[in-house]
Amino acid sequence: MSRHRAVRNLTRDDFDDDFDDDYDARLVQAMLELREIVGDDFDDAELEETLLYYDYSVVKAVRWLLDGVDPDAEPAPKPKAAAPAQKKPAAAAAAAAAAASTAQAQSKNLNKGNAPGTSSPAKSAATTPKKGSGNNSKKNAGSSSSGATTVQAPLNVMQELTAGVKDMRVAAAANSAAASGATTPEPAAPAVSKKRVDIAAEYAQRAAHLNLVMVGHVDAGKSTLTGHLLYQAGVVDDRQMRAYHRDAAKAGKGSFSYAWVMDQNEQERARGVTIDVGVTHLTTPSGRKVTFLDAPGHRDFVPNMIGGAAQADVAVLVVDATPGQVEMGLSEGQTREHLLLVKSLGIPRIVVAVNKMDHPMVNWSRAHFERVRTLLASFMAGIGYNVESHVVFVPTSALAGENLTQRLPHGHVARAWYADQPCLLDVLDTLPIPTRPILKPLRMLVTDSTKGGMASGSVTVWGRIEQGSTQIGDSVMLMPLGQDATVRHIEVKDEAVKWAAAGDHVMVSLAGPDPQQLSAGLVLCARDAPVPVTNRVEAKILVFEPKVPITMGYPVILHQGTLNEPAKNPRVLTKGLDRAR
Repeated sequence: MSRHRAVRNLTRDDFDDDFDDDYDARLVQAMLELREIVGDDFDDAELEETLLYYDYSVVKAVRWLLDGVDPDAEPAPKPKAAAPAQKKPAAAAAAAAAAASTAQAQSKNLNKGNAPGTSSPAKSAATTPKKGSGNNSKKNAGSSSSGATTVQAPLNVMQELTAGVKDMRVAAAANSAAASGATTPEPAAPAVSKKRVDIAAEYAQRAAHLNLVMVGHVDAGKSTLTGHLLYQAGVVDDRQMRAYHRDAAKAGKGSFSYAWVMDQNEQERARGVTIDVGVTHLTTPSGRKVTFLDAPGHRDFVPNMIGGAAQADVAVLVVDATPGQVEMGLSEGQTREHLLLVKSLGIPRIVVAVNKMDHPMVNWSRAHFERVRTLLASFMAGIGYNVESHVVFVPTSALAGENLTQRLPHGHVARAWYADQPCLLDVLDTLPIPTRPILKPLRMLVTDSTKGGMASGSVTVWGRIEQGSTQIGDSVMLMPLGQDATVRHIEVKDEAVKWAAAGDHVMVSLAGPDPQQLSAGLVLCARDAPVPVTNRVEAKILVFEPKVPITMGYPVILHQGTLNEPAKNPRVLTKGLDRAR
């Protein structure tokens, strides 16, 4: 058993009556952090006692309370057999029975389930003056008269109590050994109260969740479409939208106001292009939760686009319907590259938003829409997409907000050929939800990290859970660093939750890891099932348009999930798309 059980019912006043304000502040802060992790399973007195014993270490306290593991304990040697008794058998049995009876009576006050206010052996032997009473001495727990002694150090009190409890346990064990004939009794494992969430059951009752990435050529209208859709869906209120309109007009970019919903970075707004992947959420009319990942379209930020697409279940390809734009995007623009990337990243379904249908050169023409559909369908079929079952085409106008969340109204010019057809939000609301591997070991791709954040003394990481699940109090590991951590706080869609599972974009507060070593590309794993680590992979690659031959030693950038790392091609095994390994 751990030494902590010997002082389970002690409070600060049993240790020292002269704690200063620093100690009080540390205890209050540690209590708040510990309460966030363990929830309501333990009362304040027990949390306080545990923190005092472990010198305010929240990590150690969590290990004891949730895992039943004493971080300071050393492996105890197996006790030797007791020496032959010198007393007569009858006298020895009587002495053992008396010792066991005394031990059981005294150990009731040390039981974990004591009601508040139950006195410990130390308190029943002497009354402890409270802080602020002006009395700088207290009675010794082992003294038998009214004579006062000087205050003992907390360590001495703990050692005395530990020894006393050990004697009582030995006496009780001796009685049990006498009855059973055993000579080397093994200590019982400490009982730990855990209140774990049944994630599989909770997940089955939760609303469906879909992650989608917005991709396409630069200036196709991805951010404008996403921002206007969010405004119409009520995610952005009127006051916020008026502010975006005003600020964009002042900057001379009035047509970018809806794009500013997603492009929050000053550099993005000044340049008029998306640089980082923007993340936001909405709830569809059916109750489905949708996470939008707005990826950059400029070729300079393709690595960021890959990081966003790696976290998606579905891609929304936004294309410009004006004459010549689709052809340019497929020949030398990002439309072609983005389609190849989302296919190689394993995204099985694509929704094509044929945007700018309100342009004067298009004017919601069915002929223009069908021309775009034909060009894109031909290319996507060539790279392996089943266009008939896995690709949907929707005409839209991001700037005017037409056919985004509401179907085209009566009298609209396109009603002649697109009457009562689904709007973009209708399509998103009916896409199949992929099966999530929530029962597998935890794997979360880290996209960003920071020191501090949601809980004091911690680090915060962002990312998407690829498989498995996690909940507050879990022991986890950051790979390939091999650093242990404890989950202290979880947020999904800006709301604090007790658990998260595969498919969720989360913000997790961790205790334990070194913030200086954290970076995008790490994998948060279950501690008992870390992800394997390697520095060599064999891959099948698809080359777009190489300007020089790919030979042995060719330098490349390896993208794996959210990780971007320089790599080198040591050798080419085979050549040719049909024979490549």
